[in-house]
Amino acid sequence: MSKLKLSFFRKTSLFILSICFVSVFFSGCKSKESNTVLIWTNKSEVVSYAELFNASQNKCKVVIAYKEQLSLSLPPAKDEKTPDIVIGTGIRNERTKKNFIPIGYLLHSPRMKKSNFYESVLAVGKIGNSQYLLPVSFNLPIIILAKENADMLSNDYVISLDELRDVSVKYNQKNKNGIYTSMGFAPRWNPDFVYNVAKMQGVDFKSFEKYDKQFSWNKTKLDETLSYFKNWTLTNNTSSTAEDDYSFKYLYMPAYKLVSEHRSLFQYTSSGDFFSLPDDKVAGLEYRWLSYNDKIPVEDDVAFLGIYKKSANIKNAENFIFWLMNEENQKKIIERKHQMKSNSLNFGMLGGFSAIRGVNEKTLTIYIPMLRKNLPISDYINTINVYPEQWHSIKESVLYPYLLDAISTDMQNTPETIDERMKRWKKQYF
Repeated sequence: MSKLKLSFFRKTSLFILSICFVSVFFSGCKSKESNTVLIWTNKSEVVSYAELFNASQNKCKVVIAYKEQLSLSLPPAKDEKTPDIVIGTGIRNERTKKNFIPIGYLLHSPRMKKSNFYESVLAVGKIGNSQYLLPVSFNLPIIILAKENADMLSNDYVISLDELRDVSVKYNQKNKNGIYTSMGFAPRWNPDFVYNVAKMQGVDFKSFEKYDKQFSWNKTKLDETLSYFKNWTLTNNTSSTAEDDYSFKYLYMPAYKLVSEHRSLFQYTSSGDFFSLPDDKVAGLEYRWLSYNDKIPVEDDVAFLGIYKKSANIKNAENFIFWLMNEENQKKIIERKHQMKSNSLNFGMLGGFSAIRGVNEKTLTIYIPMLRKNLPISDYINTINVYPEQWHSIKESVLYPYLLDAISTDMQNTPETIDERMKRWKKQYF
């Protein structure tokens, strides 16, 4: 059995055991069926949340069902029990209004304050003027570097695209044969960086189910972004081939090691990945929020919760939501997680920043001291669009390869268009 399969088997087995624990705990309860809350999720951490909730009260019990393809699992099959709550990523899409009931009224209850949320992140859960989903967690793109190089930057909080480009070239060095022995940063090292910059610059990818399309974009802004990256490569790093050669030769380690061992000046990563690292691995590092026009883009993997439209137990579903979206209860969740000292400790709530500001400001800063001097500012956070249900697959199979081909300075032929790649993708998945 390969290491990858073995790792997957172990993780899956641990998750199934956790599910069984919650299910057994639930089945031993004498409550009536109407006092149970069924949650569908693609986030394994929700099992731990259910355990805490069940132990905190005796009015209702929560049971968990894991759904890898969460959005595509709705509506339930005929032989499946209908979920009351759905929690996870990918549920904010063109079918949100069909799958969930409006829950904006919860924000006007004494048990939940709208002002506790990041306003721009909360707004993503709206369809029109109605709040259908509540955000639980979100992540932001960051640039990491070694502390000893921090003086090269203009401030301690954010880094703009132009500064990233202009400072990174100062790190470049070549040998007598013209081969790079040091390279500060290259856009094509990470396709997610290119994608997020495209979002920042107004390319505006979003769901669009017309004329056999699944999503649309601003072609003018996309062309401008591609041109920006080509010029970056030609000006700083000679060519895409030189960037790829350097990556192949040196960039075979995790991002944090690449900057700590001076293989590059900067690396791009996600807040969820970076802040999940143990203290000893980030001790010599600093980070800056990647910004454009004083805005930091929210990554696509926002975790939401919603009440399924056919829930038979809305009242108890509301009780769990009030409990989960309470600042003090999220503090207990995070404290418990750190007390357990798991080897695979996920950052914050569901692997990201909590959508409740106070949790990040008062609790996460206890366990991640480096956050104390550079927390994301609410006014800087920029929201995401509505995307197709299979957006993750589309990005991985269509957009990322397209963007890397389109910013190449060395391609002899015109790269396949997005539409041409989408046709091939549809043949594989439909």
